[in-house]
Amino acid sequence: MEEQPPESAPRAARAPAEGEISLLRFLTVVLRRRGTVVTMTGLAGAIALVVALVARAPYTATVSFMPQGNEPSTSGLAGLAGQFGIQLPQQNSGESPQFYAALVASRKMLAALVDGEYAFEVPSEENRVDTLSGALPELLELGKPDEAWPLRREEAIRWLADEALSVSVNEEAGIVAVRLTTPWAGLSHALAESLLANVNQFNLETRRSHAAAERTFVSSQLAEAQDSLRRAENRLESFLVDNRQYASSPVLTFQHDRLQRQVTMRQQLYTSLAESYDAARIAEVRNTPVITVLEAPELPVRPDPMWLVLKLVLGLGLGWMLGLLLAFVREASERGRQGREPEYEELSTLWAQAWAEVRSLGRRRP
Repeated sequence: MEEQPPESAPRAARAPAEGEISLLRFLTVVLRRRGTVVTMTGLAGAIALVVALVARAPYTATVSFMPQGNEPSTSGLAGLAGQFGIQLPQQNSGESPQFYAALVASRKMLAALVDGEYAFEVPSEENRVDTLSGALPELLELGKPDEAWPLRREEAIRWLADEALSVSVNEEAGIVAVRLTTPWAGLSHALAESLLANVNQFNLETRRSHAAAERTFVSSQLAEAQDSLRRAENRLESFLVDNRQYASSPVLTFQHDRLQRQVTMRQQLYTSLAESYDAARIAEVRNTPVITVLEAPELPVRPDPMWLVLKLVLGLGLGWMLGLLLAFVREASERGRQGREPEYEELSTLWAQAWAEVRSLGRRRP
């Protein structure tokens, strides 16, 4: 009678596939190279902490505004003028918040900030207050001092766009919020005030140019409407002089009513054009702002948070990953030298070839 194998016989352990890193091997390498992992983790954490402590805490100034609608457009006038084949220029009912967000971040606005001169107070080490003044490239030491001004100006514009300026839009409320971050509270405040003034000036110039174009156009249409009204009145006058007793004749009554309607319609068109002309003249010289400032720029009293703990944690995590990478590289290198594995020999040969090519390129560079 054949013996049956016991049910509780142990199963053979699965051998790890070639190139597979098991958890046991991972922990073994980490513990064997723990000095490397701990050193890299501590070094990266220390570097991150030192950089965070040495870096100057920035200051942020905030301004938010909401675009207003422009003056009521001449929609009634346009409808009336359309009956006579006259097309009047249409005014925008107000720019969108997205337009102002793009305007604030445009090169024109950033260049205007760079071209300005700023003066602000900063506390000194001896409990005194010093005054800094100058343009952005000089205050922030952007570019090289011996470089031409256009190059330093371009560097300052790039710094504003990439690091200092932040624009957000609340589409539901129609609010545009702008944040300006610089190393000094006074500079952030000055830049925010200058930016708000530039946006207002742009709006005024744009509205005035539109009003001037409309005034010129309406002026020519007003002269034509006046001539048309005078001709219609002259025809009605001639009819009344020739037909004093027109009421007894249906034909003459119909002609009189038609001439009277022409005079009335031309009077309405002339009156509307005259009102639009006066409104355009007023808008051309008006200097009231067209944006509602919800949060005026104020001088920041506290620096922005430095997030020291977060930076330290990120530095430790990065150092830990670099330590693991270095530990496995050293482990693979040592195993390759001991076992003379074909992969290690091929890697060494390729590395020597690549390094030789780099050195040859360095010799040819001069």
